[in-house]
Amino acid sequence: LLSVIFPAASFVIIIKRLASLQGFRVSPWLFSVVALGAVPLGFSAYILADEISQRRKAARLGARLIPRVQGKWPGNLDKMVNIVLRSENEYLG
Repeated sequence: LLSVIFPAASFVIIIKRLASLQGFRVSPWLFSVVALGAVPLGFSAYILADEISQRRKAARLGARLIPRVQGKWPGNLDKMVNIVLRSENEYLG
């Protein structure tokens, strides 16, 4: 988690400092939006890069990737809701 947050936060701070050195004034609203959006975008980029790395490594080794659950909601939250609802009435194993 720190490997995602630290680069995103430092990138935002560096861009703001460079803009102020050039005399370009950055509004607090714009800075807030960029700061809040940097972490999710950085995390998404990290996940995408990791997936590409895994695919290349599997292709290099002649292996197959593990099948993944495809949910309808972001983060497979629909599957998590189903698991929680089933755990009340059914055996999960």
